[in-house]
Amino acid sequence: MKLHTLPIIFASLLLAPPLIADDSENRYNQVSFSVSSEAEIANDLLIITLKALEKGRELKKLADNINKTMAWALKEAGKYENIKTQTVNYQTQPSYSKGKQTGWQVSQSVLLKSTNTEDLSELMAKLQSRLQVQSATYEVTSDKKQQLEDQLTDQVLSRFSRKAESITQTLRRKTYKIVQINLSTSA
Repeated sequence: MKLHTLPIIFASLLLAPPLIADDSENRYNQVSFSVSSEAEIANDLLIITLKALEKGRELKKLADNINKTMAWALKEAGKYENIKTQTVNYQTQPSYSKGKQTGWQVSQSVLLKSTNTEDLSELMAKLQSRLQVQSATYEVTSDKKQQLEDQLTDQVLSRFSRKAESITQTLRRKTYKIVQINLSTSA
């Protein structure tokens, strides 16, 4: 679970300003306050990284094996329309023993992303026959974050309006004008 907040950091009201006023007078009629709103949001995007690794003496053969493994993994992943797939981090490194190069290590990873955890788990189980799981993490999709941010913006502006009205009535003023309002989000 992630906690997202959308506070209004600073809001100034100008209470019942005179028709003609200089700057010094306006400073005396200002009220500042803040309001905030927050909500919990569940992660909905599963991201899994799997790695193919080959070790040996013949670099070309190792690279060919990695390429074949990645082609197989991408073909398997292609069977799932709701899983985004991307190959990443191709690496070739020499192997050493007692200060001498004895061979090579070649690796490449595949990144899988989906909101359908059932299909992604099924694919991961298949791919583990030839690949190693490097990581599995959850995140919140940008669409879901935006929806929550929009809801929290509406909430916080409604709270702002109610508080501004309350302050105006308590101070026995007829109206208020917004001087400054700052909206910010923190995820």
